[in-house]
Amino acid sequence: MLYVLRHGPAGLRSTWKGDDADRPLSKNGERTVRRVARGLADRGVEPQLILTSPYARSAGTAEIAAKVIGRRDLVVRDARLAPGFTLPALHSILAEHPGAESAMLIGHEPDLSAVIAQLCGGARVVLKKAGFAQVDLSLAPVPAGVLVWLAQPEHLTC
Repeated sequence: MLYVLRHGPAGLRSTWKGDDADRPLSKNGERTVRRVARGLADRGVEPQLILTSPYARSAGTAEIAAKVIGRRDLVVRDARLAPGFTLPALHSILAEHPGAESAMLIGHEPDLSAVIAQLCGGARVVLKKAGFAQVDLSLAPVPAGVLVWLAQPEHLTC
């Protein structure tokens, strides 16, 4: 099972003075991620592994989601989930964690939507900030999947 969560709303790029990789979630973003994570927990989402981009807004999303879901010990930062993430990167990441039957990826657009679309036959996918998807995944011989559900944050919040 593959869970995909786009990072929550971050501070504005136009007002951020530092490196974009260090741009954190906004206060609203933190609240949104917390509400979405509660909605996911209520729906029984319990990944065995949480993989996140090292960018501050994704890592912050991962920490909040992991805390709410009760999986804080499972967060792993992986630079391959930074902007530029691809399907071959997904395959290599998951190959490094063969014991995890379910994994949550936290990263960026348009990469997450593109990977979901490639896994599921090429349909157009749009994942808003703090949006979530679940894909039933088969890795052999190449990664392929079935989109089980896609929800934007307003459909997941409690």
